[in-house]
Amino acid sequence: MAKSLSLVLCCVGVSQASRAAVVAVDEAPAAGSQMIQVRSKADDAVEAKTAWQTMLSNSKRTCLGKTNVITWNAKASTEEECQQACKSWGTVQTNANSKRPCGAGYFFHKPDGSPFCRLYETCETCESSPFVGTTFTSSDKPCISTCSKADCRSRDGRKPKPNFEVITCATAECSQDECCDWLPGREPSTTTTTTTTTTRSHPPYNPNGAKYTTYNTECDHQYYDRVTSFYQCKAGIWNAWTSKGPTFYHFNDDPNYQSDRKCEEGWPTRGCFYNYHEQRLYWSNCQSGGGDRNFSPMCFYRRSR
Repeated sequence: MAKSLSLVLCCVGVSQASRAAVVAVDEAPAAGSQMIQVRSKADDAVEAKTAWQTMLSNSKRTCLGKTNVITWNAKASTEEECQQACKSWGTVQTNANSKRPCGAGYFFHKPDGSPFCRLYETCETCESSPFVGTTFTSSDKPCISTCSKADCRSRDGRKPKPNFEVITCATAECSQDECCDWLPGREPSTTTTTTTTTTRSHPPYNPNGAKYTTYNTECDHQYYDRVTSFYQCKAGIWNAWTSKGPTFYHFNDDPNYQSDRKCEEGWPTRGCFYNYHEQRLYWSNCQSGGGDRNFSPMCFYRRSR
């Protein structure tokens, strides 16, 4: 009887040990599963790291080409697809330059309406381009631009300054004041006024240039595009249509709002906007609009290109 009881207890102990071993094996993830989890986390880190900055918007200027181009046309239909092509360069998008990184892109349309997506390794220097487009980059630094003849059109009463090609512009987008002189007889008339207030300088209004204005909560996408260049916003923008006529809007001078990472309650979606309280431009990095009519997005009139 004692021997039978010992045998039963022994079998029970072996069964429980076997079951514990099985449970331990079931709970341990497979090696392949661990690799998938690690790879997924790495992909998420890369996804979070890629933050595109719009360097130039609705502009005939983009990254310096020649040896810096890694593909002349990635065949994207939209700006978002162009950014994705740059992000997936070397894996989905490939050619002889597949081993070179993609750090910037230029999305534009040819005169026949066909979209083009040009990708660059870097965008440290910019040059003039025959096409109006948007240039984006993964860098937080603006490119260095020098003046070109295209910045000084005779129909605007302008001509290039002597040695214009070596003049470095203050922002990625060159202004006519930086690059051009007035043609004889085309200088704007000046008046002398006495004032006790200090005003900030700004470029003169160009009646034949691109037109910008504000909208209540978002741009009318049938005719307008949102100003999505942080550097263009900081340089200041002329509002072509106000009750007082063309009015120049300066960017705010608050040191706490000189970044392109700010988002506060009531602000519109990402891009340049006008603060009616302070009568200054600000930059929003908000993912959704707040609907406050005191903050109006700056919009570019598409037909004025």
